[in-house]
Amino acid sequence: MMEQKNVEKEWWAEAINTAAYITNDILNSLRPYSTPMEISFKATPDLSHLPCIWIYWVCAYRKSKRFKLDANAYPCLFLGYADHSKAYRVINRLTKRVEISRSTQLIERN
Repeated sequence: MMEQKNVEKEWWAEAINTAAYITNDILNSLRPYSTPMEISFKATPDLSHLPCIWIYWVCAYRKSKRFKLDANAYPCLFLGYADHSKAYRVINRLTKRVEISRSTQLIERN
């Protein structure tokens, strides 16, 4: 997964966490008719929020952290899913820091 996207090895932990998250939401050969999430929580997982890892996104700045004439969003790179909230872990491409953001949008590239 990381070799296909030419990602540095320092992000291996993020890749493992994302792979584990996705594995819990998809079918496996041991139980082909139910996912681990369905067995544990008796609910069908919603797969509409599963984007590809290491793709470019745009994240919105919080209103409290920007001024009136500042930019509304910044470029980021999708890393995975936040552990304790309905949010995404992204790398801010301007500051090179990992952040958690709920207000994100995919940038379509050809």
